[in-house]
Amino acid sequence: MSNHPIDLAANTVIAAPAHHVLHRDYETRGVLQLQNVGPWKYAADNRTEVLCCTFCVDDGPVKLWLPGDPVPPEFLEAARDPGWWVCAHNAQFELAIEHLIMRRRHGWPKISLRQQRCTMAAALALALPAKLELVAEALELQHQKDRAGQRLMVMMSKPRHPRKDEDPEGSYWFEDEDRRLRLYEYCRRDVEIERELYQQLRPLPPEEQQLWLLDLRINARGFYIDRDRPPLLVR
Repeated sequence: MSNHPIDLAANTVIAAPAHHVLHRDYETRGVLQLQNVGPWKYAADNRTEVLCCTFCVDDGPVKLWLPGDPVPPEFLEAARDPGWWVCAHNAQFELAIEHLIMRRRHGWPKISLRQQRCTMAAALALALPAKLELVAEALELQHQKDRAGQRLMVMMSKPRHPRKDEDPEGSYWFEDEDRRLRLYEYCRRDVEIERELYQQLRPLPPEEQQLWLLDLRINARGFYIDRDRPPLLVR
């Protein structure tokens, strides 16, 4: 049994149809630039926070979790029953957030890596766009990306500039109630898009799912480099 936060030794892909599928999405904020440092370093930073999680099971209603709420029973059941699948678009981000923030700060359960499914990987396997808004447009899904909500999400995910009467060294955020409520609706919409996308796509073949899991484990584990050495010259 591995002590790593992700079960790096899990090599068996669950290929049978899932008992249930749990779809989820997180909205976060932090001082690090996610696109520059990647999901694992971003989630490991103690200044990164989860603002909300929206989720649904199968065709059920989309629900909202906020910090301070109890752990949703759907996540506890998915962790208990290995027959459940747990899905997200670009699931590596959700996994990093869950293992480094949700489990440590909010008591989230550990769900096996073998239960994870990624709609972005499934879309790419069919030569479809990777971005959620683009693949939703390409497949003419009923649910489409909320572009105004996406701009709001980007605004709320990083510190704003200090005002004249504020400490220039402090971290300040757009976090008024109106913006927060709008963000929750944006997150709900994303889960609806991801669920519809999951239902439209065919799952990865078992061998491709195995490769996706291998790539996930490599990224989770990382590797050591000697940064003190001078760079190699390519001639």
